[in-house]
Amino acid sequence: TEKSLACPTSTITAATLSGTVPAGASNLTNVLMGTNCTIKFDIPKGFAIKMEISTDYDVSHGDFVMMDYFYISPLVVNEVQFAMNTSLSFAAYSKTGNLTFMAKYSYLDLTHYQQVVKPTGAYFNTTLETGKYYTVKASTAEDQVNLHYGSRENGFVDHTVFEVFLFDGNDIVNSKYIGRVSSVFFRRYEFVSTSNTLTLLNLYNTPSDSLFLGNDASVIEPMDVYSIFVLDSDQDLDSWMGQVEEPFKKFDAWYTVICNGCSSFAINYMMFEANWGYGNPNGYVAIQGMTPTDKLKPVLTYPYSTNNNASFPQLITAPIATFHLFNASVHFNLSPGSQQQDFETSPGESRSIYSPQLWNPDATPSFDYTFSDPLAVYNFSIRLNTLALENDGDELDVEVGSVNGLTTLEKKYTKTKLTNEVISGLGKYLKLKYTGSKTSEVDLSFLMIDPSNPDGTTQSPGSTNSDTTVSTSVGTSVSTSATRVSTSTIAPVTSTEVTSTSRPSTSVGTTQSVATVASTSTRDSTSARVSTSTRTHTSTVDITYVASSTLAPSTSTAIVTFTKVSSSTNLQTSTTETSTSALITTSTFLPSSTTGMTFNTSTVTTPTTSTEAPTTSKLITSTSTDVPTTSTSEPPTTTLITTKLTTYTASPSTLNP
Repeated sequence: TEKSLACPTSTITAATLSGTVPAGASNLTNVLMGTNCTIKFDIPKGFAIKMEISTDYDVSHGDFVMMDYFYISPLVVNEVQFAMNTSLSFAAYSKTGNLTFMAKYSYLDLTHYQQVVKPTGAYFNTTLETGKYYTVKASTAEDQVNLHYGSRENGFVDHTVFEVFLFDGNDIVNSKYIGRVSSVFFRRYEFVSTSNTLTLLNLYNTPSDSLFLGNDASVIEPMDVYSIFVLDSDQDLDSWMGQVEEPFKKFDAWYTVICNGCSSFAINYMMFEANWGYGNPNGYVAIQGMTPTDKLKPVLTYPYSTNNNASFPQLITAPIATFHLFNASVHFNLSPGSQQQDFETSPGESRSIYSPQLWNPDATPSFDYTFSDPLAVYNFSIRLNTLALENDGDELDVEVGSVNGLTTLEKKYTKTKLTNEVISGLGKYLKLKYTGSKTSEVDLSFLMIDPSNPDGTTQSPGSTNSDTTVSTSVGTSVSTSATRVSTSTIAPVTSTEVTSTSRPSTSVGTTQSVATVASTSTRDSTSARVSTSTRTHTSTVDITYVASSTLAPSTSTAIVTFTKVSSSTNLQTSTTETSTSALITTSTFLPSSTTGMTFNTSTVTTPTTSTEAPTTSKLITSTSTDVPTTSTSEPPTTTLITTKLTTYTASPSTLNP
């Protein structure tokens, strides 16, 4: 430790580009008890001051060293700090006489630094780049820049924004110095320039997780609340979005999510808050691509619901998206991703797919997605909400099939425009491949229906109740391989929408013609029973058909066999009923080059023959158990009329002439 500090009385200027405080010191210098020394530095335009500070003192006794408006911690060696502005104050105060310090200073000429211009709507790391300063420029000369920053939520405060200097103007030489970002954002977490530019400089270059985002002030100014979330590529983001009360509740709030280092991200779940006055049926969340400055229309809208999880995860094929909350608060989970191609399937759930340029105008207008499960078969019911393929080379391929190569649906769309077309196919995978242009548009959604449980809950995208939808919903178009009753037509354009209360109909197999069979059997029976019993009823339906057709009017023969096996414990014997009906249908198909279909269907009703004999059931497809009851009844006479209806649907493009 050298002798005590001699406090300079004159201001230090750039005439001496480097030196020490105290002057000539080469080691820590003692500050006498009661000494309060403030050293002034003059900083000319285009310059900054670099300080290397070493200290040793006990802060609890009232000693301190301060540079500008912040304290320098004790027991540091050559801690580097920078200062801008027109002047700098450096102070040392010793209450005890035990404080020692030394500082080396040097003036930095910044006039050779390179300028990087960033448009509003573009984000960048707060670290910036060595030897460069960043200028954010509004979209028009008449607008201003609204600057926000966001930090990744990892439980720690990112103090590196303290290291960024802010200027109101186009450069670091002629613009007005505002201050360090940490002090400017202390209360409002934003800064609005007085012109169409503002400038940022970082001399520390400490690695940071925080990001800057500038927006056009004219866009942000009308918003009640605006903030930024940062999602990094190495971890999920689990947080809340909601309104702000200051002191009264603001009903609108906008949040921009930036996935730093990602090309896309996914919403894993988003749950609406039902308490604190947020359980409002008029509330919603609308999501648009990129920033508010980009002014893109919302792609997804989620009305208030107690459960929206049936449509998640939802892929967003852009690194940025903006969430608009109206009278709502949500708990959400987001995960980063790349341009993923392969996805898992999930029964009873829905997905929504959009051409990437709807989320990001600069994105490549193409995707290649496969939704599959090698161990499960699904009915993929697909609604083409909007399809606009306007240019040569625009194409959307939709394919449903199985791993062994069997394709049940294969559609290719080119140079066409349509809305609300519904198609479906049964298989283990759904493949969606799109190649388009900037003016093309693809907006589709689909349901994944388990054929073994077609009556299970199915939802339209973003919805679990009948009053909740996401953009559009998927039509009812179902095809299953084994069901008791079959009454659907695959892919009619007029299909109704699916909500949580709908029960989709089912059809049997992949067919090449349309045929309807109605078989009616009448059986008179007289029975008397006085018993206390538990009755178990099991049944199975086996459907076999043979269909052949050509593009010309043709004849196809279908053989339909219905077998019902019942077994009961109610003082009666087991019975087997078998009914067989044959029919002949005539079908006429349009040529495969046309987009529509016309079916002429004839229906033949034939009597069935039933026989009863004791039997034992070997195949059980469904079981129902009646609650034990005690009943006394007079011998009644009943007439049982059973009508079985089967509808087959053909796709002309899959027929062989």
